[in-house]
Amino acid sequence: MGTIDDPVAATGLRPVPCAGFLPRMLLAGLLVLAAQSTAARTLYVTPEGGGPGYGADGRLVARFTVAFSTDAVRGLQPGDVVQLLADSPAPDAVTRYFRRVVLSGPDKRDAPPILVRGLGPRTRMVGRTIDEIRGCPMPEDDIEQPCGDLTTALAVPPSPDLLRALTVAAAESIGERVGERDRSRRTRLAVPIGRAGRLADAACLDIDRVDGLTIEDLTFEGCWLAAVRAIGSRRVTLRRSLVVGSSYGLAARGSQDRPADTLTVEDVTWVQDASGYDQTALTREGPFRCHDGRVSALGCAGLIWRSIPWGATHHGAYDHFNGALLGGADVRGPIIFRRNTVLSAYNGLRLKAASCEDLKASALSTANCPFNQDVWIYDNLFAFVRDNPVELETWATDVRIARNRIVNSHAWFSFDDMGGGPVYVYGNRGWFDDLPAIDRPGHPSPLPPCA
Repeated sequence: MGTIDDPVAATGLRPVPCAGFLPRMLLAGLLVLAAQSTAARTLYVTPEGGGPGYGADGRLVARFTVAFSTDAVRGLQPGDVVQLLADSPAPDAVTRYFRRVVLSGPDKRDAPPILVRGLGPRTRMVGRTIDEIRGCPMPEDDIEQPCGDLTTALAVPPSPDLLRALTVAAAESIGERVGERDRSRRTRLAVPIGRAGRLADAACLDIDRVDGLTIEDLTFEGCWLAAVRAIGSRRVTLRRSLVVGSSYGLAARGSQDRPADTLTVEDVTWVQDASGYDQTALTREGPFRCHDGRVSALGCAGLIWRSIPWGATHHGAYDHFNGALLGGADVRGPIIFRRNTVLSAYNGLRLKAASCEDLKASALSTANCPFNQDVWIYDNLFAFVRDNPVELETWATDVRIARNRIVNSHAWFSFDDMGGGPVYVYGNRGWFDDLPAIDRPGHPSPLPPCA
C-alpha cells in the first residue's frame, strides 16, 4: 500500500518435536516480531495517490503511492521516511503538492528522526500567491491585523511623520485608531501560530510537537506565511531545499511546557522577493537569471530592495516580508545556520527570546532566559537584504557569526536591546554595489544602480 520495508511481516512457527526447544523458539519469534514492528519504513507519496510514482530521472519507483496528506503521515514512527515522488515520468516535469500537511508526534525523545524527502526541483510544495495576502500585515500571534494596500500605506501623511502614517493608515481606513502601545507591538517577532483565519493554514508543512524531523530536497513555492512551521518541536532540520516566497522558511516557537531546541538550517536557498528574477530559471544552486537578462551568482534586486520603502515592509502594507529564512521565538540551542543563500529578502535569520522581553536587561540570565544558546551562523551568502542578515533580540549567549558574505544589505548585524553574550563576529566580508529604494512606484529614479 505505497510502502516498502513493511514493519508487519508474516511470521510462521513450525511445531518442534522437543518441548525443551519451545520456550527458546517462542522467545526468538517474539524478538523477530518486536524488531520488525519497530523497523523503519518508507512511505511513497504523490499529490493524489493511487497511481505510480517516479524518481528524478523519470524511472518508476513505486507502482502504487499514497496521497500526501495529514492522514497519510499520521502514525509515523522514528526513522520512517516519507518520499515525495513525481507523478509523471517526464524528466523535466514538475509535480506540485498543493495540500497543507500537518505532522504531529511521535513524542519519543532523541529517537532516530523522521525524514521527509523530495526530488529537489521536481517536487514542489505550493501555497498561496503573494497577491492573495498583499496588503495584509503579519498577525500578532492569534490576532489578525486589518488589511490595507500599498496605495494607502504610501498616501501623503497629514503630518511629516511618515513612520506613523505607514503604521496607522490601514487601521484608520476602517475607523480604528492604533495607539502607541499597539504600534510598538508590531515590531515584535510574529511567528504565526493561530488556528483561525489566515493563521489556520499559514504554512505548507506544519510540525506539531515532534522530536526529530529532517526535511530535505524540496522546493517550496508561495508558502505564505511559512514554508515550515514548527511549534513545540525539537531536533528539526531543513536542508538542501529551495524556498521561493514565504515570510519564513522555518518558523519555530517553543514554550515553557513544550521547549523547542536543536534547529538546523543548512544548504537552503531562499528568494523571498522573486520579482526581480526569471522565476522559470530559479534553482537552488544558481547562478540566477534576473528579469532584465543579467545572470548573477549574487541574486537580483527586486521590489523590496529597489522600490518599496523600508517602513512599508517593516510595519506597513508589505510587512508580510518582515520575516526570515529562520525565525525563532523562545528556542533553546544549539541553533545552526550554515551554507545558506539568502537573496532579495527582508532578514536572514531572526531569533528572539520572547518570554524574557518584559524582564530588565540587568535581571536576565541563562537561568531565567534559557534561549538562543550556542548559535552558529557561518558560510552563508546574504544579498539584497533590506534589513538585517542577522538579528538577535532580547537575549543570546555563545554566538558565533563567521565567514559570511554580505552583499547589498542594510545593517549587517542587529543586537538592539540584546543581553547575554559572548557574541563572536569574525571573518565576515561584504560590499555594496547597489542602492535601495531608488525607484518609488510611479516615480522611477533617474539614477542608475551602481556599476
